[in-house]
Amino acid sequence: MQRIIWFGLMTLVSGCSVAPTAVSPPQAGVEPVWPAPPLAPRIRYLSQIRAPADPDRQVNLLKRITRRLFGADSASLVRPVASYSVAGKIYVADPGAQGFWIIDPDRGRFRLVQQAGKESLMSPVAITGGARGDLYLADSALGKVLRYDLEGKFLASLNSTRGQTSELKRPVALAFSQNLEQLYIADVARHEIWITDPDGKRLGRFGGRGTKPGRFNFPTHLSLDDDDQLLVTDALNFRIQTFDSEGHFLSSFGHQGDGSGDLAAPKGIAVDHRGNVLVVDALFDAVQIFDSQGKFLLSFGSRGTGSGQFWLPGGIIVTPDNRILVTDTYNRRIQEFQIIPDDGE
Repeated sequence: MQRIIWFGLMTLVSGCSVAPTAVSPPQAGVEPVWPAPPLAPRIRYLSQIRAPADPDRQVNLLKRITRRLFGADSASLVRPVASYSVAGKIYVADPGAQGFWIIDPDRGRFRLVQQAGKESLMSPVAITGGARGDLYLADSALGKVLRYDLEGKFLASLNSTRGQTSELKRPVALAFSQNLEQLYIADVARHEIWITDPDGKRLGRFGGRGTKPGRFNFPTHLSLDDDDQLLVTDALNFRIQTFDSEGHFLSSFGHQGDGSGDLAAPKGIAVDHRGNVLVVDALFDAVQIFDSQGKFLLSFGSRGTGSGQFWLPGGIIVTPDNRILVTDTYNRRIQEFQIIPDDGE
C-alpha cells in the first residue's frame, strides 16, 4: 500500500520514470485488439507518432548524415503528456521539449513552439481547443494559461489582466466547453478547479483540499462529456469525480487498489461517444474503461515498448471519429487506437 501511494505521488509531482518490465510485444503481423479473441474486439491499435517520416527517400547519404549530425532529424517527442486534435493536426504538450508540437501526420511534419511572446515556455503540461479556432496551453512552471492560434502564433496570456486568472499557482489541466464557452482549469497546488470565460475572466471556482465529495487531493486531469458535465481525476484520492457545468458535485467512482477496475496512479481521462469513461493509469501502464456509472468494462495496453504497450502513459483524448490518442510519455510517442463500433451503431 505504501509503495502505491509513494509511486503515485512521485509520478504526479516529479514525473520520475521506472524502466518498463520486459513484456513481449504483440506478435509480428498480428493486429493488437482488445479484448483478445475469441471475444469480439472493442479496441484496435492503429499506429504511433514519434517523429516525422522522411518524405524524401531520394536524399543522398551525405545529406542524411548531415541532417543527423546537425539536428534536422531531431524533431521528435521528448516527454509528451497531453494532446489535442483538430482539422487533421495533433497538438502535443511536451514539458521535456519545453514547448508544444504542431504535428501534421499526413505530411510527416513536426513543428515545436517554445515561446509565448517574449517569454519562454518552461513546463507546458496541458492543451485544448477554444471557441475561436484557438488553443489554450497550461504551463505549470510559469503558473499561466496561454492562448495561441492553430498555427502556433501567441495571442494572449490569460493571467495578464487584473481580476482574471492572475492567482493561479500551478495549472495542470484544461477543458473547454464549446456550448457554454467556458474554460475549466485544474490548479493542482490549490486543489481547485477554476471556471473562466474565453478571455480568462473568472466565473467561479470550487474544490479545496480534502477527501469529502467535491474536495480534491491533487486534481490532475479534466474532461467534459456531451452534457457538459466535468470529470476530474482526483489523483491521490484515487477516484474520478463528476460535476455539473457550475461545479456542483454529482457523483464519483474509484478506489485505491492493484486489481482490474481499481485506481493506482490515475492520470488522463476522456469520455467516448457512448458515455464510457477512459482512465489512463500510469502504474498499470494501461487504459481502463468504465461505464458512466463507474462499472469496470475493459482495459487495454500493457507494460512495454511494443505496439499497444505503455511506459508511464499520461494524457488521453477521444476524437469525434472515435479514435483514441494516448500520450505514451516515457516511450516518447503518441499511440493511436480505434473504437470498434457495435453491430447496431
